[in-house]
Amino acid sequence: DSDSTDESEDQGLVSNILNVALRMVKAAFNFDENADGSSENESNGEVEEGSEDEQESVIKKKADFGSLLSKTYKAEDNRGEDGPVILGGSLASALETARSQARMLVIFLPIRKPSKGKKTKDNIAIESILSSEVAKAANKRASKNGGETGSFLFWAASAGSSESAAAMKRLKGKLTAQKGEKRPVLAVAYPLLSVASGKAKVAPKILAQHHCSPPPAESVMASWLNSLRKRHGKLYAKLQKDLKEAEFYKERKEGYSESVKSDNDRKKREKEEEAQRIAKEKAEKERQEAVEARRVELKESLPDEDTSKDAKKVALRFQDGQSGQRQFSPDSLVSDLFNWVDAIFEMEREKVVLTSMNGKITLKWDEETNDKLLKDIGLGRNTGFRVSEAQEEEETREEEKEN
Repeated sequence: DSDSTDESEDQGLVSNILNVALRMVKAAFNFDENADGSSENESNGEVEEGSEDEQESVIKKKADFGSLLSKTYKAEDNRGEDGPVILGGSLASALETARSQARMLVIFLPIRKPSKGKKTKDNIAIESILSSEVAKAANKRASKNGGETGSFLFWAASAGSSESAAAMKRLKGKLTAQKGEKRPVLAVAYPLLSVASGKAKVAPKILAQHHCSPPPAESVMASWLNSLRKRHGKLYAKLQKDLKEAEFYKERKEGYSESVKSDNDRKKREKEEEAQRIAKEKAEKERQEAVEARRVELKESLPDEDTSKDAKKVALRFQDGQSGQRQFSPDSLVSDLFNWVDAIFEMEREKVVLTSMNGKITLKWDEETNDKLLKDIGLGRNTGFRVSEAQEEEETREEEKEN
């Protein structure tokens, strides 16, 4: 059986199979809470969650159908906190969940609804399934080097339910025909991943079926599961390999998505920065054009040089070695000095700082100073100024502080 199964599976483990495997990984944590189509209050099992350290090879419980079986058939639940989950819902979903955990699926279908005061074969089988000994066998790892999950997962449906009928229809021809008295179905299936018409699906391959005449006691069922685990070691290895491949594929896919997102964010950021740069260059160009137009007006509006004996002779020395001088009337405004520097030497007046050679006079462009007369700010007949820009002056002060 194991060799033929390996050959079947090796035909199509490509990307679409890996996608299905990923879907099955998600299914492991999304069990159908309405296990068999019965009322919501009945089918909602207790949800038990423990820490990862406590569980080791046991998955978190969700929508445990075993609690419903225990209540309905008056069977004691001795699985303990770490006992295996008994799934409800559809058989297809259970198969996907089992494959996502690299486990075989134990299928149990009771034949009758519970009877008051009468212990049926269904009761005997359920007591064994809910026993601590069977729970221990189900949670045992398939191999020392295997995954963290156990080796068996359980699925059951209520007697006479639509899920039970659908499962029997799907398993028809795969189960051994029962003669005589009707007995519950107890079988172990391998969740076989197959490809048909380009689509991947999980189908049940029956590995073993118990005759249930009578149903196995807990020790017998535990021994049965242990022997099946040993017998089908190759199939477990195949399940674990496929699970790892699905996880690797998921990691690569997430890494690729993150890379694409990072690349898109970078492109978006670069586009925004480029737009800001263009807008800034445009604004600066418009500003420069406005400054050039203003300089033409300033040149035309500069007062003529004063040649009288009362004229104030002003000499300029720039940091780049450039120099200039001009004679102004004592009644000229301080703003005339800045307009002269701006128009002739092309330094924006708003940034100009004029400092006398002796350091006693410092002039900057501001409304209060601009309207003063040259004769009122303490200029002699000959005054020399060092010319600097406000920004350069601030940088010089910072350097002096550091030194």
